[in-house]
Amino acid sequence: MHSLLKVSDAVNLAMHASAILASEPEKLMAARELATRLDASEATLSKAMQQLVRASLVTSTRGPAGGFRLARDPARIKLKSIVEAIEGPLAAPECLFGRRLCDRDECLLGDTLGRAHRMLEERLETMTLDRVPISLIRRSSGRPTKRSTRRKKGR
Repeated sequence: MHSLLKVSDAVNLAMHASAILASEPEKLMAARELATRLDASEATLSKAMQQLVRASLVTSTRGPAGGFRLARDPARIKLKSIVEAIEGPLAAPECLFGRRLCDRDECLLGDTLGRAHRMLEERLETMTLDRVPISLIRRSSGRPTKRSTRRKKGR
């Protein structure tokens, strides 16, 4: 079934990786470890993390002992900041068709889309990383990521 609410893979990875970093704020976490815990491609995760670095939400350290760490207290990082670091400012909902087809002043759904947008934006604005239940994120799927699979074949 198709969902009306769609979150990009990059936003999804950025929010979940940030929640993991918030659960262990003193630890420097490598992209590989985060990717394994999220069962994601290390390359895709790294791209999302670099956007968080550019937005000053995360810091990164290069090298073999490098990794990512939150740039500030998790209580000061709103989920909305993470979403906007990846996608830019949240836009008001538009017509479901992408362009206006109706010859009416209001949507046939009424203000349903507007209310849903406002509820989501309010949640993202008020929810901070320190309040995200990290227990919902599994430690590891046990499956290798694409990169680690390639590496094993090349040995």
